[in-house]
Amino acid sequence: MVDRDPVVDSLATRLEPFTWSDLRADRTLPKVGLKALDLCAAEGWNEGLVVPFGQVGNRVGLVSMAGHDCNLTAEARAYLCMIAICLQTHVRVLVATQGFAVPPIGLTDREIACLRLVAKGQSDSEIGLTLGISRTTAHEFVEKAKRRLKVKSRAELVGVAVSLGIVDL
Repeated sequence: MVDRDPVVDSLATRLEPFTWSDLRADRTLPKVGLKALDLCAAEGWNEGLVVPFGQVGNRVGLVSMAGHDCNLTAEARAYLCMIAICLQTHVRVLVATQGFAVPPIGLTDREIACLRLVAKGQSDSEIGLTLGISRTTAHEFVEKAKRRLKVKSRAELVGVAVSLGIVDL
């Protein structure tokens, strides 16, 4: 389902909160997406609410909740969206202070450390001094992070890292 997740696929066109029912009503949802929703329903997950966050390029964060109730009132939907925003904000703060349970996008701890220093405006030489590594090693960690996040510049690296919650400015 990871490669064919209808929720993730729909983020290309939806920037406002939406439900699984909204996806089902969308005539452009591919059959594989409908099948994925049917598989979830077979397990008792009949409805979901998706709240997208901060689009940077083609990257969007989200909070997705699934449940058994298909009848979300406008009030319940607004309340759940507020909870999703609070959750996303809380997770970003936790990540900034506690680190990641599982590093995002395969980044190593050292790449994350370098990325955070890039976000503070440090050069490769300054990163090397801060972390006790050579300038060329610091440069290589930054370049690896850029490749993993599929970006071309240090500025884009910082922007994507902020949008993914890896760095908090």
